Amino acid sequence: MSQFRLPTELPTTTSTTTTTTTLPPPCPPTPAGGCQPALSQKAVIKIDRGATPAKNKLAWTWVSSATVATSDFGDPTVGPGYQLCVYDPSGRLMTGTAPAGGTCAGKPWALVKTGAKYTNKTLLPDGLLNVALKAGESGKAKIKVKGKGASLLVPALPLGTPVQVQVRRDDTGVCWDGVVSNALVNTGATFKGKSD
Repeated sequence: MSQFRLPTELPTTTSTTTTTTTLPPPCPPTPAGGCQPALSQKAVIKIDRGATPAKNKLAWTWVSSATVATSDFGDPTVGPGYQLCVYDPSGRLMTGTAPAGGTCAGKPWALVKTGAKYTNKTLLPDGLLNVALKAGESGKAKIKVKGKGASLLVPALPLGTPVQVQVRRDDTGVCWDGVVSNALVNTGATFKGKSD
């Protein structure tokens, strides 16, 4: 008979791996100074608070009051990312994030001749669908941002005025903005206005 006996139970070890995604911080609590303002009446913001969160929508367009060089945007395919920030007199109302590099489930940031474009059909992390950055001379450079869905955290409407909307690089804080002092529509369902 053998003197060796097999153990009835073999010892086991268990290990776990945790993956953490680091998102940029939310927009600053108050608007940044030194942003390039929009050409008068050429930035338009529209925010819709849907009957359900899935129907929330945001659209912002901005036209430059001075030259914007392609280099001002950096290279968001590797960094920086971008944020859309909305403020009223009470402070920060909304943050929308377009992380550097994009997302694997949506199209990543893509460089184009005059700037960059971002599409994220997953609407994560906070509801932005499209961002388009176009360089150019005064009146020619443009920024467009669209967001929608339940991840887009729309504040209670109507909003206090003035409303200030900024798009900012998340590394240097370089930014472009528009201030809406008089809304065209400001109800419990929709805010819409043009920049001063």
